[in-house]
Amino acid sequence: IESFWTEPFVFSEMKEYAPTLYSKLSEARLIIFKGDLNYRKLLGDINWDTTTDLVTALQGFYPSNLVTLRTIKADLCVGLAEGKAAELTSKDKDWLINGQWGLIHAAIKNEDN
Repeated sequence: IESFWTEPFVFSEMKEYAPTLYSKLSEARLIIFKGDLNYRKLLGDINWDTTTDLVTALQGFYPSNLVTLRTIKADLCVGLAEGKAAELTSKDKDWLINGQWGLIHAAIKNEDN
């Protein structure tokens, strides 16, 4: 098991601190990340604007196609359409932290990336 998974690094640091692991992930057709902590580590635990696209928020971590699955329990979320965060807040002011909402994101590579 790679120690990177339990170390305090965000995933954008993987190329530098765990290049062998990054290389292995680059060989995969699809990488699935589950959970709020992994989502936060993917996005660098940065308070991005909710309309920021996922690939930008990954900050260069893009070894292969990836999907994220999470129950939202931390006030970090990207990839929403303009106005969606406000709509969700009007329905549930605690939607970012109460664990009642979920999110599935996909970042699929094409010839340009």
